[in-house]
Amino acid sequence: MCKINVKVVCPHCRAMKVNKNNHKSSGIQNFLCEECKEQFQNTYIYRGAAPEIKHLIVNMLLRNSRIRDIETVPCVSRHSVLNTLSMKSKKCEIKPKSRHYKSAQIDEYCTDDWRSFSAVFREENHRIGKDLTVHIEGVNNGLRVRNRRFVRKTTCFSKKDEHHEAAIKIMFQQRNYKYHIF
Repeated sequence: MCKINVKVVCPHCRAMKVNKNNHKSSGIQNFLCEECKEQFQNTYIYRGAAPEIKHLIVNMLLRNSRIRDIETVPCVSRHSVLNTLSMKSKKCEIKPKSRHYKSAQIDEYCTDDWRSFSAVFREENHRIGKDLTVHIEGVNNGLRVRNRRFVRKTTCFSKKDEHHEAAIKIMFQQRNYKYHIF
C-alpha cells in the first residue's frame, strides 16, 4: 500500500500551516489556516464558493466589469456575485488617512469664470482658474474610468442600494489603500 501526502496551501494567505477541521455537511474535508484563521475546502462542489473565484469576482469589479459580465466569465450565478461583493465590502473600512488636514481641495470652490459660481460662492471662498481644477478633475475622471457607476448617463447601476454601496466601497478601499483586504 502506498501513502500519498498532499500539501494543502491556504487559498487566502498562501500559508502552509493548515490543519484539518472536521467535515462539511456534504462530507468534504474542511481545513483551517493557522495564519489567517480562515476556513476553506480543498475542493468545492460549487465554483462560486472557491476563494480564487471570489478573488476573480472582486478583481473584475475593480476593472470596471458589470455584474452580468462578472457572472458570465467564471460561470457563477448572479446571486453568488452579489453575495461575494456584499461580504467583501463588509470587510472594507473607509476612513481618512489622517485625523487633521491643513487644506482640502473641493472643485466647486476652484472654478472657471462662470457667472453662476460667482453668484453662489462668497468671494473669499471662490478661486478662479482652470489650473486650480486640473488635479481634482483628474481624480474625478479616474473614478469614472474605474467604475461605471460614476458616469453620467450610465446603464451600469444596481437596483438595490446595498449592492451599489458595496461596489463603491470596495473600489474606494482599493483606491485609497492600494491593496486588497480580501
